[in-house]
Amino acid sequence: MNKLRIAVIGAGRMGTKHIGNLSAYFKDNAEIAGILCSSPETSEEKAKKFHLPFFNSIDDISKENVDGVIIAAPAQKHTFLGRQILKKGIPCLIEKPLTTNVSEAKDLFQTAEENNTFVLPGYIEHYNPTYQALKRAIALPFRTVKAYRVDNFEKRKYDADIILELMIHDISIILDLMPRRHSVLSAQMMKKNHWENDAKVKIAYSSSCFAELVASRLSPVRDRRMLIKDHNYDFWEIDFLNGTIIRNNIKVHEHKTSETSLQKELRNFLNAIRGTEKPLVSPFLAINTLRTALNLQRCCREEEIKQKQTHRSLVENL
Repeated sequence: MNKLRIAVIGAGRMGTKHIGNLSAYFKDNAEIAGILCSSPETSEEKAKKFHLPFFNSIDDISKENVDGVIIAAPAQKHTFLGRQILKKGIPCLIEKPLTTNVSEAKDLFQTAEENNTFVLPGYIEHYNPTYQALKRAIALPFRTVKAYRVDNFEKRKYDADIILELMIHDISIILDLMPRRHSVLSAQMMKKNHWENDAKVKIAYSSSCFAELVASRLSPVRDRRMLIKDHNYDFWEIDFLNGTIIRNNIKVHEHKTSETSLQKELRNFLNAIRGTEKPLVSPFLAINTLRTALNLQRCCREEEIKQKQTHRSLVENL
């Protein structure tokens, strides 16, 4: 079996992870055809660091020298880069957020379809064996969900707010569990910090069915859990970091295999290129997730404005 030739666009934090896993874990069936960064000079510099070839521009990438492309560049560049690659008939794995607006996301999927190829959105948590085990066991529709995804990224550079960077993982999971139900969105302001770093939102489906999501990149602790009450009133605690599921205070799952969620995602991408699998994350889920995330952004902005107006009114009445 010939090795698949994969190009990686963007060699930041996530791009480096993709490069490392492709070079080590998939070295028998894939090779990195080259990397592309923001400039030829940066591409050459990163290529020397990883001992890899590089491309001077996106025009150098073609079906003759590449079988697939991973786009891990800043989110604002995903649409332009994705369109250029997909128009050449080359499949793409595009890191989250897929784009920064819904119309551009739809355009990417349409471009892929028109050129007989595909987009794999990088919602990595769907490959987490713990989540896959939960989907097989839980009684849907759920009644309540509380999701916590907090970490300390204070020293890290980021190009998206907390909703598009972190919370979007939990949004995609909840929409995967409840794909076609009408919802009402709302937001609450977290104390001390701006919502772009700390956000608390609610997705309400009915009076007895809702999801509450908390995300922070300024937390002193690292926590990625979901607390779910399912349709049968069973209570589930899912710990995505430690790979455990507790049902009604009894541990029912513990993930012990060595393959990571990122490795599973890359395997799905490579197999989809070969035609032996389909992309795990569908266009419907990817677009619905992005639309919900952007609407939650709007809720946060509106709540911030409302609170500022309330504060101003209180000051004026003193």
